[in-house]
Amino acid sequence: MYIRELIKSIQIRPLMYLQEEKIDYIYHFLAGHCGLARRYDLTAEMDKHFEIWFVKWLNNWIIENYDSMYMFKTFYWNDMLKEITSSEEEAVQLFYKLCEQFFSDYEEGAGYFAQKTTENGKQ
Repeated sequence: MYIRELIKSIQIRPLMYLQEEKIDYIYHFLAGHCGLARRYDLTAEMDKHFEIWFVKWLNNWIIENYDSMYMFKTFYWNDMLKEITSSEEEAVQLFYKLCEQFFSDYEEGAGYFAQKTTENGKQ
């Protein structure tokens, strides 16, 4: 199962995958999934991009939508989400929402990915 479908499955039936629906549990579950998929060369291109770019994409999203002065205090997206939300439930729901936006931006080459493409001289 690829990362996008896995995240959607977790969102629909979280207790099928996690002991509790907590942002840290989601992070560690997905990190394990990505590591295993990478180990056995089972990753799709989008999976690799999620693993590498989601935290940087999230940092840009926070700067553009939440706090223009935000600076990395951590390299873990779960901690970043906890920093900008007031509850566990809010962090989890924001994660699901932002994943959809991340995957859409990736597919459309929009937002952060448009910037990356321009920086790399591909357009």
